[in-house]
Amino acid sequence: MARGGIINMAASGLELPPDLIGGAARLTLLGREQVSIINHRGIVAYAPERILLQLSDGRLEINGSGLNLSELNEEQLTIEGQISSLVFREDADEE
Repeated sequence: MARGGIINMAASGLELPPDLIGGAARLTLLGREQVSIINHRGIVAYAPERILLQLSDGRLEINGSGLNLSELNEEQLTIEGQISSLVFREDADEE
């Protein structure tokens, strides 16, 4: 059985969200002006037009203009600005 299936079964049996058990990132997008990410693994690249984050299963590229970190801690970060796209990348070496 694939890792995702095991995590989903455990989460269901324990009545917990799968992201809590498996460490998957949880994204909350508020319009095109704010995105919050829980369970990130760090910032790979940072510029006002592009922020690249490490996630447990790859990377997340956030593109836009005037992007800035309004909140940052070990588990969660919030990015504000004009967000134009979110791109998921499986290859951790890609920048």
